[in-house]
Amino acid sequence: MKKLVLYVLGLLMVLIPFSAKATTVSLSVDCKQVTVGQTSSCSVYVTPSSGGGVLTAKGDITISGSAANVTGVSKGSLSNGDLSQTGFALYTDEAITTKFKLFTVNFSTVAVGSNTVKVNLTFFTDEEYGDNDVSKSASGTLTVNPKPTAATTASTTRNTVRVTQTATLATTQITVPTTQGNTLKLTSLKVGDFPVEEKDGVYYVTTNPDTEEVEIFATVPDGVQVTGLGNRKLGVGTNSVNLTLMNGSGGTAIISILITRPERSNDNTLLKELDVIDADLKFDPNTKEYTVTVPHTTKEVYIHAVAENPDAAIKGNGKYVLSEKENNVYVTVSFEDKSSTTYTIHIVKEYKGLIPIISLGIALLIAIIVAIYFFSKYNNTKKELKDKATATKANKERAIEEQGPQLNINGSSVTGIGARIVKPQSVEANIEADAEKKEDIVNPIKHEEPTRIMESHPTSVAGMVPPKEEAENTIKSASPQVKVVKRVVNPTTGEVRFITVTQNADE
Repeated sequence: MKKLVLYVLGLLMVLIPFSAKATTVSLSVDCKQVTVGQTSSCSVYVTPSSGGGVLTAKGDITISGSAANVTGVSKGSLSNGDLSQTGFALYTDEAITTKFKLFTVNFSTVAVGSNTVKVNLTFFTDEEYGDNDVSKSASGTLTVNPKPTAATTASTTRNTVRVTQTATLATTQITVPTTQGNTLKLTSLKVGDFPVEEKDGVYYVTTNPDTEEVEIFATVPDGVQVTGLGNRKLGVGTNSVNLTLMNGSGGTAIISILITRPERSNDNTLLKELDVIDADLKFDPNTKEYTVTVPHTTKEVYIHAVAENPDAAIKGNGKYVLSEKENNVYVTVSFEDKSSTTYTIHIVKEYKGLIPIISLGIALLIAIIVAIYFFSKYNNTKKELKDKATATKANKERAIEEQGPQLNINGSSVTGIGARIVKPQSVEANIEADAEKKEDIVNPIKHEEPTRIMESHPTSVAGMVPPKEEAENTIKSASPQVKVVKRVVNPTTGEVRFITVTQNADE
C-alpha cells in the first residue's frame, strides 16, 4: 500500500508541471537586401511553443532609417484587427499552432543605406484563451545597396519602357575621349512635378501611386543634343528611362533616370469621409471611435462612408435601424485579406425634447391634486356646516317638544305651554254680544265659526306663573270683538278643558 501511494505521488509530480505548462512564443524579423531604387519588405514571424497556439497578438512597431520609405503594412495569418506603422492588435478565430507571419512592412528604397524594423510583442492570447503579458522583442535590418553606375564611355542605346514591369535595356557602348565625355552631361532635369535626386550619376524620382504618365524635360550644354525626352508612361514599380546625349564630334553618353511608381498601399484602409446623415459627427481618419446623438423619435439613420483607397471594400455603411437600447455601428474598411480598419459609431438617443412635456405633465398633475384637495376640503366644510345647522335646528325642535303636549285646533297645531295661534275671523254683519254665553262650557270648536287663539296658559298649575295675556297679530276688522279659546287645567285631576269667550280685540 505504501508503495502505491508513493507511486501515485510521483506520477502527480511528473504530470502536474506538464499540465500547467503555459504557451510561450518567440519573435523574429526577416528583411530583404535590395539595390537602391527597388522595393523591399520586412516580415515579422511568431513561433508558438510546442503544443501551444496563438489567437491574438498586440505590440509596438518602430521603424528607423532613411534609405527607404514605408509604402504600407499588410496583415499575415492574424487577419483581423488593427495594424499601422506604429502598432498592432491582431486576432484570428482559430488558434495557430505553427510558425506564422504576423505582418509585413513594405518599403520603396530611395538611397543607399539601411532601415531597421523593431517589433515589441507585449501581449498574446493562447489557444486556451489565456491572457499572457509578455515582453518579446526582435528586429531586422533592410540593407539598400548601391546600383552600378552607368559607364562613362559613349554608347548607343535602344530602350524599351514597360507599363507594368521594369524596363529592360539593350546597350551598345562606344568609347570616346575623356574631353568629349566631360561635355556630355545634363545641366538640368525635370520629371513632372516630382523631386529629382542625383547620386553617382543616376537620377532618382518617386511619383505618386496613381501617377500613370510623366513628362521628362532636360537641358544640356551648347553643342550637345539629347534624345529620350517627352512623355513617358509609368508602370507600378521602377521605370528605367535613358536619355542619350550626343555632341558634334560623334561622342555619345547615356543618362539613366529611375522613376519609381509605388504600389498602392494595400494597408491603406482608412476612410476619407464618414458621416451620419442629420447628425453632428466631426470626422478624423485617424480617430476610430465616435459618439453622436439623435432625437429620441429617430427610427433609423444613414451612414455615409468613403475610403481613401478606391479598391477597398466597406461594410457597415448605409441604412441602420435603431433600437431602443444600445446602438453601435461598425464601419469596416478592408483590402482583400491583407488589412482592415474598423470605425465605431455610438448612436445615443436624445430625450431633451421630452423634458418640457414631462415638466408640464408634472405641473398639471400637481394642479389637479391640489384642486381635488381643496374641493374635497370645501365639500367637507360645507357638509360640516350643514350638519351643524341641522343639529342646531334639531336641538331647537327638541327643546320645543320638551315644553309640553301638542294641541290641534281647527287644523292649526299648538305646541307647548304658552303657545299661541291666531286665526283671523270673518267679518259678520251680526255679532252675538250676549255676555251670558260666556259660561264655562266645553264645546268642540266648530269650523263654521272661525276663531282666533289669542292666549293659552294653565290657570292653576302649582309652581308656575301664568304669562301675561296679550293679543298677537290682531287682525283689524269691522268687528271690535273676537272669540278667544282658553285652556283650563284642573290642578287636582290634571284634566284639561277649553272654553270660548268673546271679548274686545284690544283687551
